[in-house]
Amino acid sequence: MREVKLSAFSLSIGYVQPPSVLNKDLRLDLYGGELVCLLGPNGVGKSTLMRSLCGLQKPLRGRIDIMGHALSDLSPEIRAKYFAVVLTERLQLGPFCVRDLVGLGRHPHTSGFGKLRPHDQEVIDWAIQSTDIAAIQNQNVNELSDGQRQRVMIARALAQEPQLLFLDEPTAFLDLPGRVEVTKLLKQLARSTQKAILMSTHDLDLALSVADRIWLLGPDGFFQAGAPEDLVLTKAFERVFCAKGIVFDHKRGTFKALQVFSGVIALRGEGLARHWTAHALEREGFKVVSDEGRQDLRVEVLQNGTGWHSRFHGRDQEHASIYALITTIHRLKESIGKSPVSDPFPAAITGEGGKGGDRENH
Repeated sequence: MREVKLSAFSLSIGYVQPPSVLNKDLRLDLYGGELVCLLGPNGVGKSTLMRSLCGLQKPLRGRIDIMGHALSDLSPEIRAKYFAVVLTERLQLGPFCVRDLVGLGRHPHTSGFGKLRPHDQEVIDWAIQSTDIAAIQNQNVNELSDGQRQRVMIARALAQEPQLLFLDEPTAFLDLPGRVEVTKLLKQLARSTQKAILMSTHDLDLALSVADRIWLLGPDGFFQAGAPEDLVLTKAFERVFCAKGIVFDHKRGTFKALQVFSGVIALRGEGLARHWTAHALEREGFKVVSDEGRQDLRVEVLQNGTGWHSRFHGRDQEHASIYALITTIHRLKESIGKSPVSDPFPAAITGEGGKGGDRENH
């Protein structure tokens, strides 16, 4: 049975001055071994909820329990043994080496003089190994990349030996590989340590791929929790994020601009090359179909993606790249008004690609 690390009952969060209630009557649970991603647009209360759960901001109403104890009854020293917090802000860390900074996480467990015992050194070793920073443990933290610094801050939090780990947008300053690595690391840590991990993020794609559950906050106090797939099926993401001209692709789990197609192209081919050829054609405003029956412009992906073949009114051309193919198609489109042949690009169509353009069929 999963262990409940945190529970919140009838929780209302916001500000007293000026009076503002962002969310009310929330019922929340965090379980050991789970990575939960907190998502929502700016201004809906993600940081406020995070601060309230870890005791940095008093909730307007309700009760928060940590490991069965009321958060309001716990001293700062006891709280530091139950949970650790990694904030978004880039901290000025001073001339620490990595190992010394990680060692600061042992402060709640040491005497007033902060002397580290053999057990503390063992925990520091474990935190460093768990975050894969052993190779840089003697470096100055100010010499590290953003991704390395974030791993060090996570290691420092792990050195506290908390039951819960709160991270406020831990991937905010990282490039794409760094965001993937840190998120994957947090997932692994949740599983291997059975800690409860809550991270706020704007990376919907990453949250859909790694989160055990998502807490979704929206305008007007909206809140929904569940597996990522549950939130897709209940159309919760559309309710929270959609704006005029933006639609949610339920198959791919991404948002995209509503397209107005300027023409139709028949596409033949298989595999990855066909998928990305269709992607490029749709990006350029063409509806992609498989039926060649009435299409004057046809494109074929050659075997193994070694090239592309196009046919326009019986005229065949070969293309060495998708870019060359797209360039040729646009040149044909621009010449339509100067040519006596019929328009291969029929009237504009509004939609998301239609049944014929479903690239998942190939």
